[in-house]
Amino acid sequence: MSKTKYNNFCKHKPIDDMENSTDKVLSLIEKTELEVHEKDYIGDYCRSCINNITYTEEDQTIYDFYIKNIIKYLNAEGKITKDDLRTVIQYLMLKKVKDLNLNACFRGLHTCLFNLKYSPNCDSFFITKVDGQSVIYFRNTIFRGIVKKDNRLNAERLIKLFQLLYYEMAKTYQNYLVAEQLASGIEDKNVLFWVKENAVDNYYCGYYFTHYLRASFEHEATIKGNFMSMDTICDYFDYLDKDIIGKFAEDIIDYYYSYNTPNDIDPETGYEGLGEDAKTIDSRMDQVALDYPTDVYQRLSIQYRSDGQRKNSIELIGEYYEKKLRIEHEYEAGSEIYNNKMASLNELYDYLIGSAKRKEIDNHHQSLIKTNND
Repeated sequence: MSKTKYNNFCKHKPIDDMENSTDKVLSLIEKTELEVHEKDYIGDYCRSCINNITYTEEDQTIYDFYIKNIIKYLNAEGKITKDDLRTVIQYLMLKKVKDLNLNACFRGLHTCLFNLKYSPNCDSFFITKVDGQSVIYFRNTIFRGIVKKDNRLNAERLIKLFQLLYYEMAKTYQNYLVAEQLASGIEDKNVLFWVKENAVDNYYCGYYFTHYLRASFEHEATIKGNFMSMDTICDYFDYLDKDIIGKFAEDIIDYYYSYNTPNDIDPETGYEGLGEDAKTIDSRMDQVALDYPTDVYQRLSIQYRSDGQRKNSIELIGEYYEKKLRIEHEYEAGSEIYNNKMASLNELYDYLIGSAKRKEIDNHHQSLIKTNND
């Protein structure tokens, strides 16, 4: 994995004696109480070294302490600077990239350049290059207003910043899952839906953006981004405005259940909370498969045959048991990976088999109607 890079986050030069300074900081954070000059030393160290950390255990120990303790102290005293904010964001983004094992980097752009290259209607965007690395672009102005005039953090704007960056990171991770499973075989129901949405958009130009607000890919990224943001706030910034944090928690739970309520699962498609848009995707996917059977089969052989027809329920049931036996053979029953793979398999094939049966019933009804009309 290539080193994660951050342009236009922090521009401090590293301090001269890195090794001795690191040892000194590690010894300081072991103390029960710190003097003001010691807190300032840790802050100076973290701001100066942020561009050179490689996320070692020492880095994690120091920067977690910096955010949880020094930033809390600076916020209380009204001493937060923009460099503090950028150091915090740069570290937390690196932390999440490493935790998710992503090949990703960040690029900040001035507003005029961002508008020219991408869109005046959004604040962030990600692309995946030929070498597989994802680049998350953002406007430099997304940091504006987070450090208030009294040099304290604006909780609401900080939350929105995390939502924005984690949302793009979640989409990057989803993109990675799609690429991985297209290469090795689809194992997840959500990945199947994302591949189908993308396939429909490839052959119905503009479909994705027309149905943007109902796209499964976007909803899942929003949900993941929201929960990652909440985790970060609870882990590092629980001292900020309790009302704002509480309202954010309520909002993300409401959003999650508005999309994932069991009552909203469409019986015709198995899509959660997507209704008519899901039916449209499925019907258009069937047509795309008939028009471009070879292309579709390469990506969606789990649901379609090489002639563009959907697999029937008997075929899918047979494949389900083959894959189930493979999991039972390769993984220890009851282990975490066994349970996760079995749960994903069951969810995926519940949808595939159920969808196939509904398609067969529908075809049978259409055949009866045609026979009666003849």
